[in-house]
Amino acid sequence: MEWISIISIVVGVILAFFGFKVQKAVISLAWFMIGFGISNYICPNFISNEYLILGINIVAGLILSSIGFNLEKLAVVIAIAYFTYSCINGMINIGEPTVNFIIEITISMIVGGISLLVFRPIIICVTAGYGTSLIKANVLSLINPVPSVAVLVASIIVFGLGILYQFNTTK
Repeated sequence: MEWISIISIVVGVILAFFGFKVQKAVISLAWFMIGFGISNYICPNFISNEYLILGINIVAGLILSSIGFNLEKLAVVIAIAYFTYSCINGMINIGEPTVNFIIEITISMIVGGISLLVFRPIIICVTAGYGTSLIKANVLSLINPVPSVAVLVASIIVFGLGILYQFNTTK
């Protein structure tokens, strides 16, 4: 399956260096994967036909992808809020579980809202980071063994160059 690794490296380069320019496609793909994944997690509990599950997963992915494409900034706010919630979930322990939950959700929504103020840097850093990650993982699958220090240094260089290039070529 070398061709999958090569395609993944190409996608990684596109994300690392042109992520902000292809952000709608990236956001749509991310939300498709979220919808597909959530559906794939829930459906097997109720449905046993794997083709029906696959169809439902694709439809769920397409629905969330469409929402993400059309409501791009809202989708980013929700994604950042969800990420924040997943990071702080269980860390606030004031006493009553409901109060803790409300505080965690409130903090998550505030962080999500603040993300609109730094929308461009967030998209650039996330796409550069994810692109670098794709490149690294797939280069490692094609070339073994590679010294870990070399991989780390190369990853940092690609990540930094991707961010610099995107900031210099986008407005």
